[in-house]
Amino acid sequence: MGVGWRCSSRGTTCVRARRSTPFRSPSCWPQRSDPPVSGGRFALLVVPWLVVAQPVWCVHADPPAPAPGPIVRPLAPGEVLRLGPTAGTGTPTKDYGIGATDLCEFLEFPTELLQVCGDSFAGQGVGFGGWYSPIALHVDTASINDPGGVRYTGVTGIGKPLLADPTPAGDSQLPAGVVQINRRNYLMVTTTKDLKPQSSRLVAAEPAHPGWQTVAGSTRDGSYQGGSQTQISGYYDPIPTDESPTGWVYIVANSFTRSQPVVLYRVAPQHFTDRSRWQGWAAGPGGGWNKPPTPLWPDMVGEMCVRQIDGKAVLSYFNASTGNMEVRVANDPTSLGEAPVTTVVQHDEWPEPAESLPPPEDNRLAQPYGGYISPGSTLDEIRIFVSQWDTRARVAAPYRVIQFAVNPFKPD
Repeated sequence: MGVGWRCSSRGTTCVRARRSTPFRSPSCWPQRSDPPVSGGRFALLVVPWLVVAQPVWCVHADPPAPAPGPIVRPLAPGEVLRLGPTAGTGTPTKDYGIGATDLCEFLEFPTELLQVCGDSFAGQGVGFGGWYSPIALHVDTASINDPGGVRYTGVTGIGKPLLADPTPAGDSQLPAGVVQINRRNYLMVTTTKDLKPQSSRLVAAEPAHPGWQTVAGSTRDGSYQGGSQTQISGYYDPIPTDESPTGWVYIVANSFTRSQPVVLYRVAPQHFTDRSRWQGWAAGPGGGWNKPPTPLWPDMVGEMCVRQIDGKAVLSYFNASTGNMEVRVANDPTSLGEAPVTTVVQHDEWPEPAESLPPPEDNRLAQPYGGYISPGSTLDEIRIFVSQWDTRARVAAPYRVIQFAVNPFKPD
């Protein structure tokens, strides 16, 4: 589910966090694990295992597309506005055979815009109908700046699997972060078994066809770097430095299990796929680059998305220590730990019926996670895609993605 099957690997009901008591543990929030063995029909599609060698390209920065611009009324600092559900339960993605899905992280290509999703189902909830993971939704680029939300033109990953590597028996392959370098998109895929990451690897995303191939030499055991590289996000800043005339790719990383804080790496763009060359950042005396990385701040963090917007480092993430969706804006990625925090979504109890939503200005939501930044965002209007999954029942809905807009607090 990109975030998985919570509380136990077989769908045990979660205890809801109550607003009247402090949030103490992420144990009742959706987590990644293996798919259920009953409650719906699931298809496992297998193709021959393939790898692709690291490509060679000229290092340059492409302009963002679509062009950034506001799509809602001006928001006050810290203000949040919900735009509405875009994918999954109760949305038009059912027209493309995807009635329930989550995550929806963007991959930008010169002529295509995709959103990669986790475990997805033909029916309107988890376990209903055919099961596919991961998939890629094709976004109508003209809709990215539409106040009514994004629209889709198709899906990849149903008829043929999105990934070239077959899923090992009893395991799940789930998306775990995107890094774009010159419109070349790399997807981290983490293979899990019983909630635990078994391995992670980089996959070269392709807009025109399925069968995305593993980048040769990029696979690491789940315990690599203490498990703190089983989920990532990153961006390329082409500004040259003395150490790298081609600039740097900045990478935030943590554990797929939501059990670790965020750490920071950098690497020259031409060496990104060689994970042994990622340079960690350590704070404090004796710190700096090319050190064993230290946490940017203490909280445990789940899904995350870091992008550069108007020269600032912007990090959106699920805070597993608080249960909230948050965003930070910093002058540079090494300052994210000290950056002001804006709550995008406040975790809440489930309403009745579960699919109902409060007024658009009310940012409360039950069991949020994900938090992926949309192209076209500006510093005064960051658009974020938040997932929601009702895990209280064996086969549950809603299981969907909802778009929000926020004007985050900025550093001085």
